[in-house]
Amino acid sequence: MTVSNTNSTSDATIELKTTVEIDDPADPNVKYEFRIPGIADNMKLGLYARALRRQYDPTGSGDLNGLDQETAMLSWACAAFEILLVSAGAKWPYSKNPLDGKPLVDHTKFPMDKLDTVIAVGFRLDAELARFREGWTANWKPAT
Repeated sequence: MTVSNTNSTSDATIELKTTVEIDDPADPNVKYEFRIPGIADNMKLGLYARALRRQYDPTGSGDLNGLDQETAMLSWACAAFEILLVSAGAKWPYSKNPLDGKPLVDHTKFPMDKLDTVIAVGFRLDAELARFREGWTANWKPAT
């Protein structure tokens, strides 16, 4: 998809990315492709990450107050894997859907030895999405 860059005086077009690719920190040959979230996906992501925190701490509110950075990222990264993952160069994020047998991303089925990978990929994805959004707003000018 291309759009005209309305904040530029040139006739340049920009290519809108729909996904970002994140390298596996333990194996640079393995990549994870995530959909860039739109407004609805961002809402789902935040609400699902909060629901996960509530699930594992039923007496808590699910907010981030009092959580260490790794736990906060783990809940967000698990939500991102489930909601945004498009493809992976590894099989571990996928399990079999019991209803139809199709591949399914379910954080409760992630192997225990992938904890550090999930957190590291989450931090890298968060940074890449921030960098992507920065590009959108870098040349933004209000309508006059």
